[in-house]
Amino acid sequence: MRMQRAQRTQSPNFAARRMLVSAAAITLAVCATAAVWGLTRDEPAGPSSASVSWSAVAVVPRTTGDVTVVDRAGHILAEYDGLGRTSAVEAAGSHLALVGSTAITLVDTAVPDDEPVKVSIPAGSKVVRLGTDDEHLLLAAGKPAGGEITVVDGITGWSAQIGDTAGLADARLFTATIRVDPTGRTIAVADATSFQTVVLRRADDTPEAEVTVDYYADQPLAVGERLVATSQVVGSRADIAVHTLAGSVAIPVGAAIPVGATITDDALVAVTVDGEVIRVRPGDRSARTLATLELPSGSEPTAAYPVLGGTRLIVVSRGNTTVVDTDGAVLYTADELTTLDTTPTRGQRCLAIGSAIVDVSNGTVVSELGTADPLAQTGDGCGLAATVGSLLTVATDGQSGRLGFGELVALAPDARGAIVRSGTRTDLVVLGDDLAARDPVELTVLVPSVATEFTFVDP
Repeated sequence: MRMQRAQRTQSPNFAARRMLVSAAAITLAVCATAAVWGLTRDEPAGPSSASVSWSAVAVVPRTTGDVTVVDRAGHILAEYDGLGRTSAVEAAGSHLALVGSTAITLVDTAVPDDEPVKVSIPAGSKVVRLGTDDEHLLLAAGKPAGGEITVVDGITGWSAQIGDTAGLADARLFTATIRVDPTGRTIAVADATSFQTVVLRRADDTPEAEVTVDYYADQPLAVGERLVATSQVVGSRADIAVHTLAGSVAIPVGAAIPVGATITDDALVAVTVDGEVIRVRPGDRSARTLATLELPSGSEPTAAYPVLGGTRLIVVSRGNTTVVDTDGAVLYTADELTTLDTTPTRGQRCLAIGSAIVDVSNGTVVSELGTADPLAQTGDGCGLAATVGSLLTVATDGQSGRLGFGELVALAPDARGAIVRSGTRTDLVVLGDDLAARDPVELTVLVPSVATEFTFVDP
């Protein structure tokens, strides 16, 4: 697909904008936040939320697409003006992807002299971020009613139209059926016209990467670096096949219908509607049952989400959440649902279940929410922002801190920063290693309206 370079405006007046100075500190008169959060004591330190770092914030008004990158002190690092109306902003490391109605604009904030790159997408597309690891950024643009899908690598700028690349005459592809490996170099999607799975494999992470196309029967279930698993529902059962990429086509094995799966250690591990955790390797003649989950009566699994790099599965049933490893061992179970209305992601290590924040690596409870009302979580789930009364607070690494009063707009990936709005004022609040808040940095001059995106980046 042809890429177009966005036009960059004249260099900004940096001196005039450096009026973004620290404001007076917010005076807090509240009880100890740690007691409200109920942080676990006399236990080893909980998992860290610092796996994704940040050193700056990108401020993007949606109506103009102007991008202003400021550091923790509010000093302007770079500006990109007039990139166009933006509905969403995605980020990975120093890279930004601005989603517009007819294009995705890519910006590398680490190289401010480089021109942004625009990749065209069909008008009316819905753009979703695909489930790679945190180091990669892969987007898919497709129509809700199905059709062609454009995939865009937000870091390298590589893009492709799946149907065209695969030589499909009348592709009817849906983004909801896409499965990817952790790097995003292997992409599988179901074609509703030909009733097959199309797999695109990139040779490397470059804009001109060579692409290989493979075809398999049925729908994609999960994708790994060397394997792709497909399934087809037949009555109340399913045929599951685990293929070696670029190898021979596997013979399907029968099993109960899977609700979710992961590929790890060269095997498919899936959870079925009857509560079984099964494993299928290439060449197997039958599925091996690793465990049968003990769930409340009438609480059949409805979904299973890979987390912790695909080494754990979060099994969601009616009124129950269970954490299992890829050997079928139950690490945690509770007759409660996940607290935040978000879908668990591959990069998560922690999950808010009911009133507990659970480390999914071993099933331990690292903190209790107590009377806190959760608002947002970090990318790995181990850091959480919440309100305690009218106070905005954060908790991570066995500590808690106070953000002040107002509305939480965005939370940093390590929970050590946030964008807070109070009335017409918008602040960047930075927290130290001990989660003590520094003087807030006012960003109001960069915020023409509430329709503004704030994204934490690491130039």
